[in-house]
Amino acid sequence: MYRIKRLDKVIVIFQKLMATIIGSLLLGIGVNGFLVPNHLIDGGILGIALILHYFFHFQTGMTMVPLSVPICIFASLNERGYFFSSLQGLLISSLFIDLLAPLRNQFFVSHLGSISRRRHHWNGYWFNAPI
Repeated sequence: MYRIKRLDKVIVIFQKLMATIIGSLLLGIGVNGFLVPNHLIDGGILGIALILHYFFHFQTGMTMVPLSVPICIFASLNERGYFFSSLQGLLISSLFIDLLAPLRNQFFVSHLGSISRRRHHWNGYWFNAPI
């Protein structure tokens, strides 16, 4: 019975770790593939790190770590479980954001939304046609 409970705990920890890794990977792709190439900002610590990146060319992920220190201290004093989970997510996200920095020049998302149109004249009528 004790062994089953221990196995269940290990499975839950593994699931949380995998969710953190997958979420951090997607965050790194989103930041480097969309936010940074289009000079957009996000809210919170990531937004402040992006502003520092745009003005001073700091690494976005590594800038997030010192900016999060006051929040981590507050969380460690009040909620230990939240502190360890958030610290794990912060470090993995920061790592993926900086590791995936070469993606900044690979995606051109802003071009995907625009459809150029040409005006055509046919028998006295003007109409728009996508190209």
